[in-house]
Amino acid sequence: MQMSEDEIRRSYKEAKNKKEQIGILAELNACSKAEIEKIISAKTRAKRQVEYSEQELEKMKSEAPKTKKSSSREDKLLTELKRRLGEAEKAFEESSEIIRNETARLEKAKKDYQLIRETITLIKEIEGVAE
Repeated sequence: MQMSEDEIRRSYKEAKNKKEQIGILAELNACSKAEIEKIISAKTRAKRQVEYSEQELEKMKSEAPKTKKSSSREDKLLTELKRRLGEAEKAFEESSEIIRNETARLEKAKKDYQLIRETITLIKEIEGVAE
């Protein structure tokens, strides 16, 4: 890829024609449209999950009984919730990286396979001419 994932997302976000931009980004980065769509949607889904979790946390805070001081149990629960959210975000990022790496590896294998097929075809043509 020529562009970083953040550059791809920024370019997509700023584009007037989103659908056309996916094709342009795929060409610029020598990859498939599906790969560009994965990059764009992975960050979007993660962002929505974090926003949703933050909204849930705020909702829980607003619905909690109003007391002068929060209990240590509530503090522990909130700390645990934040810790788990951090772990989930980290796991998501790691999974995304694995998927990106595997996608790149498969694209390379596909190109290698095509090159081998073309080479075999060329060899057969040469053999046919030599006979």
